[in-house]
Amino acid sequence: MDELGQRDKGYIQMEEMSRFRNEVRQAGQKRNKREAQTKADSHKSNKRHKPDKHQPLYKGPMYERYTPLTTNRTMILKEAFNLEVPI
Repeated sequence: MDELGQRDKGYIQMEEMSRFRNEVRQAGQKRNKREAQTKADSHKSNKRHKPDKHQPLYKGPMYERYTPLTTNRTMILKEAFNLEVPI
């Protein structure tokens, strides 16, 4: 009987140890998830300061110098607005 009681105590201790290990693992996983989330949040906040890849950047004029206009810009605009567009 004493031997059977000792075995029972051993099995009970093994079960308690496995429960304890599972609890420690779960707590560690939760902590790792929180740390990963805070890292992701800090990465997102740093990303706001970087220019967006989808925004077109102003590249400036295509050529260094252009041929100057020989007429007044107002005359060009008047002529452009007076054009009839075929439908």
